[in-house]
Amino acid sequence: MGIRWTAAKGTAKVLIATAYRPRLVPVAAGSFLMGSLATEAGRWADETQHPVKLSHPLLVAQTPITQGQYEEVMGENPAEFAPDAECPVEQVSFLDAVLYCNELSQREGLPRCYQIRGEQVHWLPTAGHYASGYRLPTEAEWEYVARANQRWLYAGSDGPERVACFAGSASGRTEPVGKRAPNDWKLHDLSGNVHEWVWDYYQAELGTGEVCDPRGPEAAEERVLRGGAWCSESGALRLAHRLSAPPDWRRNYIGFRIVRAMG
Repeated sequence: MGIRWTAAKGTAKVLIATAYRPRLVPVAAGSFLMGSLATEAGRWADETQHPVKLSHPLLVAQTPITQGQYEEVMGENPAEFAPDAECPVEQVSFLDAVLYCNELSQREGLPRCYQIRGEQVHWLPTAGHYASGYRLPTEAEWEYVARANQRWLYAGSDGPERVACFAGSASGRTEPVGKRAPNDWKLHDLSGNVHEWVWDYYQAELGTGEVCDPRGPEAAEERVLRGGAWCSESGALRLAHRLSAPPDWRRNYIGFRIVRAMG
């Protein structure tokens, strides 16, 4: 079955990069098929294909958060491959990522999206898909923006070398963001460089029925990571590939990207 897309035209302008965050690119709401076909090479059992509707447009960071941007906001650079302001920040936990989101929202005069109590993170009652503050994408949002109306294996290509820093092309570490070709929505590094934390707790079975604005289960032991990394083989760069890790993990192949509501 071919992919079917519907999308309203976006009206927001691109927001330029600052010392604190990347450029933000508008992405319209729409519908897509999440997951992989049973015939896709390298497919895992947890990639069941199913239709997803995303009802609200987004502003999406054009690249992962860099070491320089993270340090400007948080006052420290935890990356193993430091100092390199243009490379993605890594060695960040899920909690580190949401703390950055809240702090960045405050700096830009936007409402915070997350309530953080110790290691516990919840959406604030006033936050959600309309919230204008910064947050992590949901797993479905991440795959939607990575696919960009196409059915490529990777973010912008069926060949990983053009779009991804990975084990077959990297020199044993991360590289500056935006160096590889973007996908059709001008977003870089969705395949490779660093795995990216997303909001959802991991669940192995996503079902086959249509869902609207999914956020994953209410609780689980691990959070989802997407996109593959500098040390990944090509199979882990596939846009349907799902990985999970405990939210307190800090590794030199884990970073994150931010989004916020548009309009």
